[in-house]
Amino acid sequence: MTNASPTPLTHAAAAADVPIEVLVLVRALRTEEPSTYAVVGTSDDTVRSVVAALDVRGWASDAAPSVLLTLEDSVTDALSTAGPTSPAVLAVRRSDAPDERPWPGWDEPAQAAGYVGCLRTVDWCLYAHESRVDELGPVLSFAPSDRERWPDGVSSRSRSELVDEIVYWRTAALTRWAKRAAVESGRTNKELKDEVAHLHHLLNATYSTVSWRLTAPLRAVQSVRLRAGRK
Repeated sequence: MTNASPTPLTHAAAAADVPIEVLVLVRALRTEEPSTYAVVGTSDDTVRSVVAALDVRGWASDAAPSVLLTLEDSVTDALSTAGPTSPAVLAVRRSDAPDERPWPGWDEPAQAAGYVGCLRTVDWCLYAHESRVDELGPVLSFAPSDRERWPDGVSSRSRSELVDEIVYWRTAALTRWAKRAAVESGRTNKELKDEVAHLHHLLNATYSTVSWRLTAPLRAVQSVRLRAGRK
């Protein structure tokens, strides 16, 4: 079996408070009835946040789960307790210990047990079992969409706050730029207004010339052609 390289993903991709791993799992296993999970070998805050988010979405703990959550050092033991039916998805919580290798040693027992790496985040790696990788691999291998991160009625406030923040910072940046441009140009407001008035006068003079009036029919024909081309 050829193990595909999991898609790397950072938490910067998540704009909501819900762990991105949860959004990916819910998307991939939305047709499972019931959707279940089991946690083996770990219970840190990161795992608890994932479990809490799954509980809110109607998932339940089960001895024969759809998703098995475990720590990188406990992959082999966790899989041995999973029962005769292999979980569809293996979610491995990375430890805080530094590791210079692109994939730590705990990837090997996952592959040996028939799991294919699909998605790697800051905290987790998600694997699909080989028996279901054709079905689950594609939907486990990409980041949550905006619709998944911001479901209607749940985070409209988050969207609004994000838009407000973007508008604030862009306004601040444009204001600073305008002030700096005015200072560097060394020109006063009166000088700038005089130039605008002068340009306005030149434009009006152009419109009033004989050649401008004579070419008006030609411009009208060209305008019609442009509008027709855009349809």
